[in-house]
Amino acid sequence: RWDPDRGGAVCTTCGRFGRPIREETRLALVRLSRTALADASNVPLPPDINRGCREALLEIIKLHISGPLHSLEFMAKLGAHP
Repeated sequence: RWDPDRGGAVCTTCGRFGRPIREETRLALVRLSRTALADASNVPLPPDINRGCREALLEIIKLHISGPLHSLEFMAKLGAHP
């Protein structure tokens, strides 16, 4: 399950209140976490997995900001186009 309040991916016992996350999305996030930022754009992801990763990361980012972050809106608009 995906529970940003608990740091991200958690087991179903710990993440009773988190939302389900696709296994493929979780594995892509793990793979990307081990990838240098400069190389991340070279990691091919199917559009649905890319969207799932982006949504999961946006949930975590929103926990750490106190007001509107216009770059989040910009990122969401970029993701709306395959």
